[in-house]
Amino acid sequence: LHAEEMLHRFETLRPRTRRKLGRVVMKVDPEALDRIRDALRHPVLKNRLAAIATADAFAAVDLLAESFRHISREDHQEARIRAAKVMSNAESDDTLSMLREMVQLPESPVRDAAVEALQKRERAVQGRRHAVKFTASAAEGN
Repeated sequence: LHAEEMLHRFETLRPRTRRKLGRVVMKVDPEALDRIRDALRHPVLKNRLAAIATADAFAAVDLLAESFRHISREDHQEARIRAAKVMSNAESDDTLSMLREMVQLPESPVRDAAVEALQKRERAVQGRRHAVKFTASAAEGN
C-alpha cells in the first residue's frame, strides 16, 4: 500500500474514509509526502487534482504548504478551488494566510471556495473553544 497507488483512488472516497486510509498509507510508505509533492506539480491537471485529494486524505496539506501556495496562486481554476476546499481542513498559519489571500481576489468561484473554507475553519476553531470550555467547566465540577 503506497501513496502512488492510492492517488487516483482517494478522490472517489468520502472524506472520513480518505483520512482513515491516508493515516495507514502514511505509516507504511515513508516516501508518501515526496510522492504527493511530485504529483502536485504534475503537468496533467487530473493528476494534480488527485494529489490535492490525497494530501487532504493524509492530513498533509500543512506539510505541503509551499506546493499549495503555488497552486493557490498559479494553477488552473479547478485546482485552486479544490486547494481552497482542502485548506479548510488544514490548521497552519500558512494555509490560513493563503485562504485570506484568495478571499481578496475579484469575485470568482476561487474566491467563493476560499470564503467557504475560511468559514469552515472558523467554525472548527469555535467548536474547539467550546469543547475546551466545556471540559474545563466539567473538571471544576460545574
